[in-house]
Amino acid sequence: MIDSYHCHSKSNNETRIYWRCVKRDICNARCVTNANVHAAITVHSVDRHEHGTFPSEVKVREIVALIKRRARDHPNEPPTAIIREEIHNVEDEATQILLPKDKQFYAW
Repeated sequence: MIDSYHCHSKSNNETRIYWRCVKRDICNARCVTNANVHAAITVHSVDRHEHGTFPSEVKVREIVALIKRRARDHPNEPPTAIIREEIHNVEDEATQILLPKDKQFYAW
């Protein structure tokens, strides 16, 4: 997340990480940060995004990451139970609509 936009690492070197907006089909925004993960993140440059932020999409990615982390940390817990419980905790309807359906979780 950089300035409320979801980006992925495109490349890096010893001092910098180069990021690109995940909505690359509609947005050419890129940014550069320092590569030292132990230091405070410094954004060296940011292009303007060609779209608004999507808070529900960000929340969905956080929930999916939580489910994956919980499955990794509790390998004996059935995946369907983990997914069901975490989805049950989601109160925002916009986020619920965007969540992957059942077997789609395995593709994320």
